[in-house]
Amino acid sequence: MLPVWTHPACALHDPGPGHPESPRRLAAVLAALEAPALAGRIALRVAPRAPEEALLAAHEPELVAAILEPVPPGLRRRLDPDTVLSQHSAEAALRSVGALLAAVDGAVGGELPRAFCATRPPGHHATRERAMGFCPLNGIAVAALHALRAHGLRRVAVVDFDVHHGNGTEAILAAEPQALYLSSHQWPLYPGTGTEPRRGNARNATLPPGAGSAEFRRAWSRVPAARARCLRPGADPGLGRLRRAPPRSARQPRARGRGLRLAHRRPGRPRRAPRRRQARLHARGRLQPHRAHRLHRRASVGAACLRPRQRLRTAASRSAASRLPASAAPVPARSRATPWSTESLRIGRPSVRFTARPKPTLLSTGSPWS
Repeated sequence: MLPVWTHPACALHDPGPGHPESPRRLAAVLAALEAPALAGRIALRVAPRAPEEALLAAHEPELVAAILEPVPPGLRRRLDPDTVLSQHSAEAALRSVGALLAAVDGAVGGELPRAFCATRPPGHHATRERAMGFCPLNGIAVAALHALRAHGLRRVAVVDFDVHHGNGTEAILAAEPQALYLSSHQWPLYPGTGTEPRRGNARNATLPPGAGSAEFRRAWSRVPAARARCLRPGADPGLGRLRRAPPRSARQPRARGRGLRLAHRRPGRPRRAPRRRQARLHARGRLQPHRAHRLHRRASVGAACLRPRQRLRTAASRSAASRLPASAAPVPARSRATPWSTESLRIGRPSVRFTARPKPTLLSTGSPWS
């Protein structure tokens, strides 16, 4: 069962009418979690308040004091052109950060394999000394530092796949060598950062406007997630099963969109061989399947006439042509009529017709499925 941390105060944070970060966002998430398909699979938990000591690990005291300063009812205080505080914004921010801290405590303590936090306001844009981008406090950075300092973890990774770059999270964790920040975001877009693929302990992958799922997966396959040494089976059963695909050799074909593979699938283990097509001659003799495949490919590309000494003089075709009776009636090819009488050999399914004559030999190239 998946625990979901939330609090009613998060829905009371109101930046004002027409603001993009409205309470309807959280209402839509909670409504989706109440779907009948998720009945019995999630457990709602009340998010606690984050202590002030945890906030000071990632923010300056002046910023924390400005966030916690009460706002009179019916009024709003604007911290920057995008970030607005109302009467219940301070309580919502504390509950939002507290949910992340409770999720970290449960995951590190072994109580929870994974957790989900449905809270607001967001937090990955807030820097150490400034609130910006709808984010009064950076709860992601606070939770990462809490895992490192309070629980003594050696490595922590933050995977950010928001449409905007988490400039605040990257800046706060830049001084932590034990932390790794991975982000995919649209460029160009607010806040205008994250264009460098590699910067200290941060790895960024930019996406063009309108990019879909294929571009998203391709970008994450190129992010050096293999260097995220904290993504191991002991950290998360889901993330621990993912690893970087081995380097492609010169003879190994490139996989389509599979930069990450499951750890239980060994790279050197051979896969189940596909069924081979059985190619047989309707006349006497047999033709090997791989040679029939060659003839089928050559006929499909439109080779009208091939010289027997160069390509089609195989042992099977010569032996089959020599065993044909001299009085055999000519079989006309369905795909293309020939101006002279020939004797035909037919390779069964997919059928390919080629003519056998001392000189020259004609390969009819109509539809290979005729």
